[in-house]
Amino acid sequence: MDRLLGPRQEAVENALARRHLRENTLVLYDVTSCYLEGRRCKLAQRGYSRDGKRGKLQIVIGLLCSPEGCPVAIEVFEGSTGDPSTVASQVHKIRSRFGLRRVVLVGDRGMLTAARIRENLQGVEGLHWITALRAPTIRSLVKEGTVQPSLFDQRDLAEVTSDLFPGERLIVCYNPLLAHRRRRRRVELLAATEKKLVTWSGTCAKRWRRSSLTTMSGIPPKRSAPAWWPRPFVPARRGRRRHKRGPRTICRCTAFGRCCRIWGR
Repeated sequence: MDRLLGPRQEAVENALARRHLRENTLVLYDVTSCYLEGRRCKLAQRGYSRDGKRGKLQIVIGLLCSPEGCPVAIEVFEGSTGDPSTVASQVHKIRSRFGLRRVVLVGDRGMLTAARIRENLQGVEGLHWITALRAPTIRSLVKEGTVQPSLFDQRDLAEVTSDLFPGERLIVCYNPLLAHRRRRRRVELLAATEKKLVTWSGTCAKRWRRSSLTTMSGIPPKRSAPAWWPRPFVPARRGRRRHKRGPRTICRCTAFGRCCRIWGR
């Protein structure tokens, strides 16, 4: 596949861009990762694994799509490459190779960060973007009063402006299904936490009562040793024949869980 697509990849991508992309259109971009088992790939490195394979070598794959979701261009990066670091090459590809001057780049909040927008998108004429804000930024908008619950009394969508984002449109959305799901999940987590706390409180109370008990002589009661603890050697009684002669190993545990001395004779 590499031999077939390698020298012809640019020609294939240019033909797909002419067919599916045009001026004043949306360009969808996202990345993913794929782990590898071999060690001969030059791009394979360790990084954030979306497959849940920690410690595995991986590669990062970036995909450009049309508004309908048709793949147009693909690029492979090193496994340690972060999502925002791949945006600059895609902007250069759209502007230089595809010859598009007015497009809207769509990406998630982890890719089109404030730094990427400031460094790679704001200075390019005719290039716009659509992304989402992070939770801390949304909280700051709520704190300053830009986003209020009264905006969603009649509609689920509203357009607001803020001094934190000059010259940008902010669209706030309320999803009742997502709100119900998160509320139910929160109640389930609280119930599970209370159940665990009740169990742990009972265990801690038993341990406290056991540690506070004392015998008449003031010595704490003996605790039974776990199954994996080495049992002390019990020497043979007098008059009993020994099967073997020579050195013996005696294990004397003077205190439970503190020391285990090995004596040789």
